[in-house]
Amino acid sequence: MEPEEVKNNVSWNLLVSPDVGITQAPSQEQVEIMRILDPYGLYLGNGRSAMADPEKGFDFYMEVLEKSYDMMEQLLARKK
Repeated sequence: MEPEEVKNNVSWNLLVSPDVGITQAPSQEQVEIMRILDPYGLYLGNGRSAMADPEKGFDFYMEVLEKSYDMMEQLLARKK
């Protein structure tokens, strides 16, 4: 996406560096790791709205975060 496209999709005056570049797409391995670490789509999808569900509550949100730390440790252990 070009900087002008991004600017047109935000409601504030987005400042863009003159040296802005294009970020490479993540590798398949990186995508798989992101999905492992974020199974509820909290950061990568629409999981934030699901977390706002009053039936789930704050404890569920904290449980998801704690599980993501456990998964991160497991992934790091596999890399060693």
